[in-house]
Amino acid sequence: MEQKPTVSFEKLLQAVAFGNTEDDVLTSLAGRLAIMEHHLKPEDDQKIRPLSGGYSLKDLAHNIIQSLDPDNPVEAASRRLSENNKQQDSAATVWQKEYYDRIIRNPEELYNIEHYIERHHEYVTAASSLSDDKRRDATVTLLRAQIIQHAVKPLYDPELRALLTEIKKKNEVVIDIISADKVIEAGFSPEALERAKGMVQSFEQFIQAHKDEITALQVLYSKPYKQRLTFEAVKELANAIEKPPYLWNESQLWNAYAALEKSKVKGASGRRILTDLVSLVRFAMHQDNELIPFPERVSANFSAWVEAASRRLGKNDKRQDATSTGFTPEQMNWLEMIRDHIAANLSIEPDDFEYAPFAQEGGLGKVHQLFGDKLNAIIEELNETLAT
Repeated sequence: MEQKPTVSFEKLLQAVAFGNTEDDVLTSLAGRLAIMEHHLKPEDDQKIRPLSGGYSLKDLAHNIIQSLDPDNPVEAASRRLSENNKQQDSAATVWQKEYYDRIIRNPEELYNIEHYIERHHEYVTAASSLSDDKRRDATVTLLRAQIIQHAVKPLYDPELRALLTEIKKKNEVVIDIISADKVIEAGFSPEALERAKGMVQSFEQFIQAHKDEITALQVLYSKPYKQRLTFEAVKELANAIEKPPYLWNESQLWNAYAALEKSKVKGASGRRILTDLVSLVRFAMHQDNELIPFPERVSANFSAWVEAASRRLGKNDKRQDATSTGFTPEQMNWLEMIRDHIAANLSIEPDDFEYAPFAQEGGLGKVHQLFGDKLNAIIEELNETLAT
């Protein structure tokens, strides 16, 4: 997804505002917007929507990705107009063969695209001397540019760009109260250890005191879980610990535990994500003996699931290009993307396949094609298994 890792978020926004619509630039920007959405607070979302025309960060990222999709409504409208010229009495289709591969999202969208073509008489006249294929390609190129412009139009607003930059910087601020201390031999200074101990004790007291009030803690304290833990519930917990007087985040808490129990803490030098808070709570509750990054836990559960699933697959279900897992390489690629999505979001739903990174690989239509009528069962199994 990230095509411009060395370019700052602010520079990407500025480039788009100045008219840069290169695929690499837009893909990188959409990816960063999608990541920002995971840490977005409700009050920040309320500030964004009035400036973006009602769009959320997820909507903005999705619109950009969809505008880059080669099977966007431009192709459908061009095909429809071409067919109408040949068969005036025939209704052209605006759907792909598979019922789940939707090209035109709504009648209004198709109407706008078709009428855009009809209004540009000068373009049609200039293109009339070209062959049918070249004329169609030229029309698609023009309309694709228009759809991209529509997707990025909210970002032309300098107030929105400034707000997004401010929110991103705010969410990236990590106050490391431990690693800044001078290291004595291979450990931490006595002052740092004392602060780490105080933070850990306060955190464990907090989760004990609020286990009946905060949804995420209610779920994690119930064994077996009475309901599935959601990303929204974890975000609620994160918002609670970030407020005064606590002012904690995942990185601070992880470093505090690493300072006190180094042998039991993995990934101390890595970058934390919101779902790592689940691992922190489980460790603080003494449900887990080790503090392991949440994506690593999900990955281990995924490997076990693949092994079990491959044993269940009968000989009739295996294809000639299937790997030792019983899944084809392409299926495994999609399963791994689903694994990574669950690691960052705790679960996956069918609608998620319409967003990055799935949309770039064919979206909901492609995953249906690969897994057929087993898709819903696979999604349910992965949601139940990976995040436990």
